[in-house]
Amino acid sequence: MPAQAVVGISLTMVFFNALSSSITYWRQKRIDLTTGWKFTLATIPGAILGSQLAAYFTNQGFGVTFGLVLILVAVLMFFRGDSREAQSTRNIQQEKKRVEETSQQKTERRTKRAGWVERVYQDAEGKVHYYSFNEYLGIGLSLGVGFLSSALGIGGGIIHVPLMVMLMHFPPHVATATSLFILTGSSLVGSISHLFLGHFVWPPAIALSIGGILGAQIISRQSVKIKGRNIIKVFAVVLFLVGWQMMLG
Repeated sequence: MPAQAVVGISLTMVFFNALSSSITYWRQKRIDLTTGWKFTLATIPGAILGSQLAAYFTNQGFGVTFGLVLILVAVLMFFRGDSREAQSTRNIQQEKKRVEETSQQKTERRTKRAGWVERVYQDAEGKVHYYSFNEYLGIGLSLGVGFLSSALGIGGGIIHVPLMVMLMHFPPHVATATSLFILTGSSLVGSISHLFLGHFVWPPAIALSIGGILGAQIISRQSVKIKGRNIIKVFAVVLFLVGWQMMLG
């Protein structure tokens, strides 16, 4: 198939896969919804621009670009992807004390660090997560992720998850769930853009989407049993192998 059709089909499957996963993660209360909505809106302009760029790809150029992006992300993840889960997931009593800080103290602290926000919440397993990050940085990165996702037809989580873990210090499980929530919105916009541009073939799009929905339900239910650092390492190895295969192709 032409690279443009591959991108359009892939994004459609990505949308249904992300939607299916997000429903499960929402029930597990692992999605940072406050952050997710803001980052989703930031991906939309990038997704529209990315679909326009895809029209200029040749199959060879697409394969080389795709492979290079995956290999770069894989190397960064493998060597810098050690989880900060131990630091970000703390004793419940400690977190309660943090939450009890006065609003005035929080306001003064955030004012000193423009764009920085804190998150403290408990998931369905009773695990309390605490982390802080620069929201402005996250919005800027989300714009770029939306662009690359729509241009290459890849799930933005391939790039978004390692960035959220390494640069913004999200716990890996929260980063994975929130990234898929964001991806649901950006891939929908990207799919619609590709549809209007004629980058679409319906039969494989439907078949892959069905597989994506089923696979998402299986993995999202099992991932809670996997340690955060193991998710990052396995993810890196898979990305490297796929990227290398694309380069050879």
